[in-house]
Amino acid sequence: MKALVIADNEKVIDNIGSVLEDFGYDVIVYRWLLKALDNIEEIAPHIIVISTEDYPRHWKTLAQFSASNSRVPPKLILYVGSTQAKLSEDEQKKADALNVSGSFSSENGFGELRDILSGIPSAAKKEPPHEDNAGEGAQNGAGDKEADVERAECPCSFVFTNPITLALVSGDARGYDGTKLEFSPDIPSLAANLPEATEIKAATIMVGDDIRPVSALVVSNDSSRLVLKITA
Repeated sequence: MKALVIADNEKVIDNIGSVLEDFGYDVIVYRWLLKALDNIEEIAPHIIVISTEDYPRHWKTLAQFSASNSRVPPKLILYVGSTQAKLSEDEQKKADALNVSGSFSSENGFGELRDILSGIPSAAKKEPPHEDNAGEGAQNGAGDKEADVERAECPCSFVFTNPITLALVSGDARGYDGTKLEFSPDIPSLAANLPEATEIKAATIMVGDDIRPVSALVVSNDSSRLVLKITA
């Protein structure tokens, strides 16, 4: 089994890698997200751990890209850093919508990562003995129900490649009616150069559990918000 770690802090990489190795994973490390995206199909990881501290915007792009470009999407785990204990409420909603397997911080060590891995069948088989797992299953079950509710409130995700610059553009999608979609880029400058009637040929949309490649046409663009027509 292979685990891909995307982070920039050497100590964090070492600690995460050590836990993953305890669970039987071969660990591959990338410090640059775009290089990881370029090679993710070749790597074909079973699990990806990405630092949202280093990549606060682009982990969503990674989630969508890995899900749409893999026959068996890898489990995605978020490392939220050492200065906060968990994701913000808004970010947690996005994580739930993107089927993230869990998030953890190093505020209290890396026990949370072990707990997440224990809930992944392929990892649990390799789990080394450790304490304090009692009751976790019930908590995870409640979390699954909450995630179902959040996915119902945020059913659509969208990411595309800018046809002019080839930059990968992630953001918040809303109002999808089967044809049109409102999209607010995480980094507005990455989509500011797309005028009305621009054709976007490389895009991925996720509605519920359905992930598929699509094309889109720019209906309007005020930099911070695009209205797109999904054409295929």
